[in-house]
Amino acid sequence: MLRVHVLAAVVLAGSVVGCTDKAEPEYARCMDLEKRGELVLAARACEAAIRQDPHSKSGVAAAGRLKSMQPALDAQRAAERRAYDDSHPSDDGARAAKAAALKSKVRVKSWGAEPDAECSGKGLPPFRKSYEGGTFEEDELVAEADGCTHLFQRRGNMNDSVFCCPR
Repeated sequence: MLRVHVLAAVVLAGSVVGCTDKAEPEYARCMDLEKRGELVLAARACEAAIRQDPHSKSGVAAAGRLKSMQPALDAQRAAERRAYDDSHPSDDGARAAKAAALKSKVRVKSWGAEPDAECSGKGLPPFRKSYEGGTFEEDELVAEADGCTHLFQRRGNMNDSVFCCPR
């Protein structure tokens, strides 16, 4: 009879250990970081909790918390991106000067006087043109200075020189 009680105690202890919520420490960390306003770190902690044990009480709660903090997290990231952009002025002047210098080197070929259906269909400027004669970067720089956008988002093939441009 004693053996049965000892065996039951061992099985019970093993099942209690098996029921621990592995996600709980990271979820608690997530909640603490969110209260302090550190949303990026809080999101990472919630993601870690979900990875630890997605079906546990804390894992499910972390998933809900992560979903509810997403709009605030997106807003914070956008504000940080704007602050970075404001503190690091672009070199548009230098790019424009370089593009102007390359205009004599890069040849522009129009694909026709009518708007291109593929360009228009993708919501890009309506006229298809090719920019050739320089390196890919030089062709691209001149095309972008002309207000053009890549028709195909590929590199390393013949489509690299095809752009959709305003008139």
